[in-house]
Amino acid sequence: MMTATTVAMPNVARWLRDWQSSRAGQALRESLDLARIHALRSSARATVCVSTDGSGCVTSSDWSVGWIVFGDRNGDGMRSADEPIVHVQPRLPGLLRIAAASGGIQRLVFLPNGLLNSTPTSLSITSSHPEVPVRKLVLNRIGRARVTTGS
Repeated sequence: MMTATTVAMPNVARWLRDWQSSRAGQALRESLDLARIHALRSSARATVCVSTDGSGCVTSSDWSVGWIVFGDRNGDGMRSADEPIVHVQPRLPGLLRIAAASGGIQRLVFLPNGLLNSTPTSLSITSSHPEVPVRKLVLNRIGRARVTTGS
C-alpha cells in the first residue's frame, strides 16, 4: 500500500497543477470576453488590469496576483471611483506565473467597437511543476482570446 501511495502522489500533484494552469487560462479568457462584451454593450472602453485588491489597477505585469475588469469611462486605463467594476478575479490557487510573453503588459483595453486597443498579444501561464506544459492565452486584434498548450 505504501508503494502505491508513493507512486500516486507525484501524479496527483502534477494533475492538480495541470488543472490549476488550465483553470487560470480559462479564467483569464472569460475575463477578456467579459471586457469585450462590456465595451460593445456600453459603447465605451473596457479595461482588464492587474489588481491586488480587487478595486484598482497596480503597476505590475504579474497577472498571477489577480485582475479586474472595469468600464473605463474616461479612457485613462486606471479605474476611478465612478467607473463600474464588471468582474474581480482574485489570485488563483496554486503556484502559477502569468505574465506577458514579451513586454510588461499591465492592462488590456477594449474599444467601444470590441477591438483590442493594441497589437495582438499573449500571456504565458507557467506552473511550478516542470511536467505541466506552458499555456498561452493569445489575444488577437479583433479582441478574440484563445488558450493554447505548448511552448
